[in-house]
Amino acid sequence: MWQSLPIRKAVEFMKKAFALSLVAISAVGLAIWRPALGWASPVTYVLILPLCAYWFWRSEGRTLQDLGLRRGGFWRQSLGRGILLGVLIPIFLMLVQVLFGWVVLTPGNMSYGNWPAAIVIPGYIAFTLIKMFFIVAIEEVVFRGYFLQRFSLGTGTAWAIVLSSGLWAIGHLVSMVSEGLSPFSIGMGMLTFLTWGIALSIGCLRSGKSLWFPFAVHYGVNICFSMLGGFSLANYQAPQWLVGNPNWAPESGVLGTLVWLAAIGMVWMITSPARFGKK
Repeated sequence: MWQSLPIRKAVEFMKKAFALSLVAISAVGLAIWRPALGWASPVTYVLILPLCAYWFWRSEGRTLQDLGLRRGGFWRQSLGRGILLGVLIPIFLMLVQVLFGWVVLTPGNMSYGNWPAAIVIPGYIAFTLIKMFFIVAIEEVVFRGYFLQRFSLGTGTAWAIVLSSGLWAIGHLVSMVSEGLSPFSIGMGMLTFLTWGIALSIGCLRSGKSLWFPFAVHYGVNICFSMLGGFSLANYQAPQWLVGNPNWAPESGVLGTLVWLAAIGMVWMITSPARFGKK
């Protein structure tokens, strides 16, 4: 699609993407430098980036279908397989930690004041499903949609995957710093999100430059982790370098990075042309 653009246009579009990425990085740096301005990072990533990305994209004469929201071909298959993989990843990770004695799980207390559980639990599930839908949708459209495609114009596909994933990882930096994570935990968290972003980007490209598969994987992971965290309490028995800081486990530990490295291979296999029925 974008390979057919004139060089002058391609350079112009890519420059806009890099300028927007500098705005995002600057907002993160400002929020870390001045904690009172911590709002700058979420506002930039949740509001400014999607609005500007959409504006730039539409001004180029592109549609949302071009961005990766086409519903032809195997989009339902992408959603189904993506959600299944996304749900299985946290379950597998937690199962490994429990079996090795690194984590002890106990039932969580789903209570909110005097409200009965029959109201609190469905409310929590509904709120989580809706909240994560919008968060994941924004992130996938911006990073696996706009930035991945626009960086590809001048850097090539491999670098575009790394740059868009790195920019997505930087968006999580402020919350890690504010939670008081150690430099090592922050480094591992950034590496985990970078690896996670690479897996989602590969899924996007190998499913026909479609956002349905990475959205589904991302949504499944977030929902499953939220449900595990809401309905159970995790008592960590292993060092933080392995399982991560309790405030950010498992992303801030070595185990999280290893799981997402393995997920890259799983995404590659699931999105193979043969599995999607393509020739």
